[in-house]
Amino acid sequence: MMGAKKIHQVGKSALLLLSILSIVGCPQITPSQVVSQNATDSAANPAADAARPVVNTAAQSETSTGALAYQVCSDISSWQRPTAAAQQKQLQADPRYQQDLQTQPLKDIAETFWQHEVLSFTTYGLSARTEPINFAGLWDVADQIWTDCYTGSAGEQINAGELAEAWLINHRVVDLQWQDDRYVIQVEPTEQGVQVVQFNRLDQQVELPIVAVTTAGEPVEVFSGDW
Repeated sequence: MMGAKKIHQVGKSALLLLSILSIVGCPQITPSQVVSQNATDSAANPAADAARPVVNTAAQSETSTGALAYQVCSDISSWQRPTAAAQQKQLQADPRYQQDLQTQPLKDIAETFWQHEVLSFTTYGLSARTEPINFAGLWDVADQIWTDCYTGSAGEQINAGELAEAWLINHRVVDLQWQDDRYVIQVEPTEQGVQVVQFNRLDQQVELPIVAVTTAGEPVEVFSGDW
């Protein structure tokens, strides 16, 4: 099933995000430092958009600051994360894991993916998606995410360092900024749903320099899904 795609062009914020800590994933931002920004949606042709690279409105420079364009390639608003019992049952039934789930390092890896709601990616490959999808509890929508996001050239762009990706579980993207040599993604908590967000890279780092903060100014820890 092909999911509907939307290109989100984010307008300039009234105030830039301030005082982001240097530790990726754990910014200490107060509500007064963040201004909620509404994104303007425009419908896209799914067939043509599958191979279309993300167009970035910011200058392609690590010294640039401002709003970035992003693409929500998959948006499954009705999805609900399975219960912990259902998650364990699913993984135990998979012959790739089974007893290995009780030993290190797989035990900690699986638990870490399960405990996080924002995941970032800079590499693409079979295992680079299969395990994160399964360990994050997304196995029941795996086919849709795969079709929505990876049937075009996105995989090649990700591996070439041109494209980055973030998975938002129980959150929705509101704004994306390049600020202080890192990406600042502003999100809105939701009771259910998952979004896969892709955007052009301005950095050349191995691990994506990205922090997440809610519209209320609360930090959300970002876990790198590359392993």
